[in-house]
Amino acid sequence: MRYVFLKHLFVLMLVIASGASLMGVSQNVQRVEREVSRLDRAMESEKERVRILRAEWAYLNDPSRLEALATGGLMMQAPEGEDMVSKPDALPEREDGYDGRDGLLRDASLVIGGAQ
Repeated sequence: MRYVFLKHLFVLMLVIASGASLMGVSQNVQRVEREVSRLDRAMESEKERVRILRAEWAYLNDPSRLEALATGGLMMQAPEGEDMVSKPDALPEREDGYDGRDGLLRDASLVIGGAQ
């Protein structure tokens, strides 16, 4: 009789332990599903932001827009054939004293206001 009672008690304990384990696993699965759902929403949001940024980049780099900015606001114009220089030595001297090689001024007096 005592053996049957212990056997039933052992089975009851296994059923309770199994139920508790199943409940814990179920809670973990629900938590992970919520996290996956949150990450999916965040990923979709980032994809939308990337799509918007690409559209904005395409608009900002539109050649006709850039040409209008260059010719209108900056008063720039496309170079002509005679504006091209074949050798760097053929470049005219700059009026600001910059020699273009090492970033130094040719004449230090230009820096201190022309005093000699």
